Amino acid sequence: QAEALEGLLKELHKSMDAVVSIEVPEEELVRRLTGRLSCPKCGAMFHASNKPPKAAGICDACGAGLITRADDNEATIRNRIKVYREQTEPLKAFYQARGLLRAIDGTGSPESIGSKIGEALSGKK
Repeated sequence: QAEALEGLLKELHKSMDAVVSIEVPEEELVRRLTGRLSCPKCGAMFHASNKPPKAAGICDACGAGLITRADDNEATIRNRIKVYREQTEPLKAFYQARGLLRAIDGTGSPESIGSKIGEALSGKK
């Protein structure tokens, strides 16, 4: 698919300047995903430790009971990580060989990660 994209971009006289890889340790991914909570009524999102609701299990916005997605369990998450490593992670080497890969640390606040992405894409270090 990456080679097909390369070919398509060439046909369109376009190029790819960079590919961002947001690097997060596996245990942090598991913690983030197993802690997700969502409101089935209004769609508000929470996290058990990063952004907990004011009242446990209750949506701050509409008062509905919060849920955890059925696939946000540790076994399913670890399997998704395994599939990623087998099927998607090899693309990093493909883009690294072309000098396009920009790996950034994906730990920290969403704002700090956004800043790191901006710096990576602007060429700053």
